[in-house]
Amino acid sequence: MKLECVAFLVISIAVARTICGTNCSETDEACEFYLEIDHQLTMMRDKDLVFPNNGHIYKYDVTNTSSAVPININQVITDGWEQPRLVAVFNNTMPGPPIIVYEGQQVIVHVKNKLKSESITIHWHGLPQRGTPWMDGVPFVTQCPILPGQTFTYTFKAEPKGTFWYHSHMASQLTMGAFGAFIIHEKREKNPLLEHIMTIQDWNHNLDADIDYMKMLYGVFEQRKRVQQGQTYRFRVIGAGALYRFRISIDEHNLTIVASDGFDLESVVVESFIINPGERFDFILHADKPVSNYWIRGITLEVDKNHTAEAILQYNGAHIEDPSTSRRSCTQNDPCIVVNCPFSFFPASDHAKCMTFDQLRVRDDTDPTPNIESGKFKEFFLNFAFPGTTWTPASVNGLAFEQPSVSALTQSQELYSSCDRPDCGEEKICRCTHSISVDYGDTVQMVLLNMGKGKGWSHPIHMHGHSFYVVKMGYGRYNLTTARFIEDDLNIDCRGNPNRSMSFCNNATWANATWLGGNVPGLELKRPPRKDTIIVPTGAYVVIRLKADNQGLWNFHCHVDLHNVDGMQMLVNESFNRVPEPPMGFPKCCIYSSDYRPKINKAFAEDGPWTPFRETTEDRPAHLEPWFTTAIKTQQVQFLQVATVESQTFVQWRVEPDMIKGNAGKDTSPLSPHAHPTQKSY
Repeated sequence: MKLECVAFLVISIAVARTICGTNCSETDEACEFYLEIDHQLTMMRDKDLVFPNNGHIYKYDVTNTSSAVPININQVITDGWEQPRLVAVFNNTMPGPPIIVYEGQQVIVHVKNKLKSESITIHWHGLPQRGTPWMDGVPFVTQCPILPGQTFTYTFKAEPKGTFWYHSHMASQLTMGAFGAFIIHEKREKNPLLEHIMTIQDWNHNLDADIDYMKMLYGVFEQRKRVQQGQTYRFRVIGAGALYRFRISIDEHNLTIVASDGFDLESVVVESFIINPGERFDFILHADKPVSNYWIRGITLEVDKNHTAEAILQYNGAHIEDPSTSRRSCTQNDPCIVVNCPFSFFPASDHAKCMTFDQLRVRDDTDPTPNIESGKFKEFFLNFAFPGTTWTPASVNGLAFEQPSVSALTQSQELYSSCDRPDCGEEKICRCTHSISVDYGDTVQMVLLNMGKGKGWSHPIHMHGHSFYVVKMGYGRYNLTTARFIEDDLNIDCRGNPNRSMSFCNNATWANATWLGGNVPGLELKRPPRKDTIIVPTGAYVVIRLKADNQGLWNFHCHVDLHNVDGMQMLVNESFNRVPEPPMGFPKCCIYSSDYRPKINKAFAEDGPWTPFRETTEDRPAHLEPWFTTAIKTQQVQFLQVATVESQTFVQWRVEPDMIKGNAGKDTSPLSPHAHPTQKSY
């Protein structure tokens, strides 16, 4: 079967700086949005099939396009192919509507799942969710999936300023179009620029099964937007792809990189930059060229293949026609500067000079790397790879992630999958719910690897809950002429099999023991760039640091969709005892085989009679007093029971049938938290 696939760039209209959804402004304290996800078909207007021709869209039965009136492109989800393709989209658009807010505002997003047979969650990519870890949007990690027909409301604070995005975190829905931009503007910003939001995506046009996604061949999508000659624009570029990285350039224009993943950088003028799935880059464009049309190009880094996504930068006043421009000629005397390479250098014949991400610097030095304090430092070596012999799953240190069956953050007592088993360990592979634990206030250094027997694909690694400091990158050895990979960076000792090429590299460390404890030479500690998604190249390592000051349970995974789904993810268990209580009535995921809930039921059954609620005021925990007060006001509680199970205290309550109008003869089912908020743990 031949698979026809699409890689495309989409450029939005310029956005005004006062927009916050449709009703919010810079002075509002909260912004409220509504998202509905549903299946749609591309290349359809209502029930009419359409087709593309010479940059326009026409109804299926048009035979003479020169005399026909084109269809408004805004009425159609287009991908440049005539054959319709099933997509899952928010509010009937792809990408979904941009959410544009201001720093510090409260964001309220009501999500309605109108899919007929699929659940969904939304991850707010790059937002730390400080104080609201249960709003991170990872199924069975921070919440239960939103079932078909259900509505879930996400509430969190918009911070920090920068370019972010939202997307489904359920299975492969991201690859079907379930994503959109999330922009946080700085309040009272001086001299703001006009902006464009640009996303780049890849997908399989013939969606027969997820496995087909591995067999992609690429095509082209085009969409025109205009700029005004003499103006300066900020482009916010979102890597919404699911598989490949792209090298982005604009014919005859330089790009000034000013930010990545929401953090300002010391500006650098480049010919192009490389963006991986999950990453964001902001650049400034000076529209100082003659009035004309210019190609915007996104080219994959594949060898001997020309898979290109294209859009058109059209100056106001230019004719509506395809550009005749070409890419800049890179020469030995005037090489092209390329930012964010996943390797040390291009082939010599390309005359392109790599600038790796760790060579960039933040715009100022007011945010230095966390210091190492005695007794408060942890270092982890994490190998993102495909080790194994007959079975080679995507994994971290040979541990392929097994998804929990309950919300791990709020139902931790019901987790069963342990990685402390005989079939897990050095030179072994197994499937389990892999996590590492850090304590509040720790300085955490992680050495992200892509080495040993399972290397071979550079991985964009995304961390939830944090933007980390990129303090060093170490690359393998390459042929100076062809740029072909030769061997791993030897500063890492993979251990295990003495034959390095056969080692699973599940238990790596520094080859030089004096580098342990944070003593790695060449670390940039004063002005390192910050990211939440970083490329870990083949045979290389990346040293990142962060401060454990955001309690929660954070997903840490490769943002290549297939690798993530196959098991290249893990959890960072951060200060679990400090995680705040979720909102009242936060849903729980039930599994029939749980042996934890029967313990709760038994404890309540043996706890004696119900106690009148108002007579227990003295026994209420102080930190739950506001909740009890609310319960009284809403007449949700008249009697209660208290039980302790495995050091966790539970409160269940009930309302007498005649306490609520219209509820006569009904019981509140105190052990049915999905139906009624009748149980609370603390």
